[in-house]
Amino acid sequence: PEARSTASLGLDWLGLLDAELAVEAARLEPLGWTPLEAFSGTLRLADRVLRLDATQAKLGGGSLQGSLLVDGAASPPRLTLDARLADATVSAPLFDLPFDLGTGRVEGHAKLRADGHSMAALAATLDGSLGLVVRDGLLVGLDLAALQAAALAEPGPDEAAMRQALAGGGSAFDRLEAAAQVSAGRARLTTGTIATQGAPQGAPQGAGEASLAGDIDLARATLDLRLAARPVAEAPEIGLRLTGPLAEPRRLPELAPFLRWRAER
Repeated sequence: PEARSTASLGLDWLGLLDAELAVEAARLEPLGWTPLEAFSGTLRLADRVLRLDATQAKLGGGSLQGSLLVDGAASPPRLTLDARLADATVSAPLFDLPFDLGTGRVEGHAKLRADGHSMAALAATLDGSLGLVVRDGLLVGLDLAALQAAALAEPGPDEAAMRQALAGGGSAFDRLEAAAQVSAGRARLTTGTIATQGAPQGAPQGAGEASLAGDIDLARATLDLRLAARPVAEAPEIGLRLTGPLAEPRRLPELAPFLRWRAER
């Protein structure tokens, strides 16, 4: 079902039987998402509670482990997920969004809980934590290397090139790290750092780094994020605010403080 669907999940069938099964599948496509290979786990169903424990699978060439609980006896029904991913490879944009992870080697974890009779209700009540580390990857949506080069240009910054770098493109990075706390369907970033590749020659220490802060409303598919880069340690940040729908966010460059600082020197 679609993530924002209000249709009932139809969990009444959980009360029809009790079972305990060892489950194995060469290939599994859950809800049409990225296929899982070499899937295995133990499925237990009793008293309208479905448990999938000791789950292992291959995802993107990496290892996925975790557990899933669907409590149909609770009112409303409750879903609990605990999952960990290691050594997976992303070779194409994950979500086909304007601001996206294009490639990289991924590890991550998710510990989530939600209550509701529909996918929309589950999304609106989602609580828990998320963590992600990506190495040697590409961030789609802006060009941080070009931004650094334009900001440090002599005799003065190239404002047009800075705006172009914030309008699109891709940023190769060594390491991207993000962590979020999720409450009532809203994921608030507690960590967001990007160490990019290819900082301009002679650039100051930290010139190839950026930070990310803000939140994503998973239930409404909207975001309010701010990305900040600091080409010179003592200079104001160069910011990019992203607001609105995930599929088409509004970009608001924040260049004035940095440009004013350069002009004063």
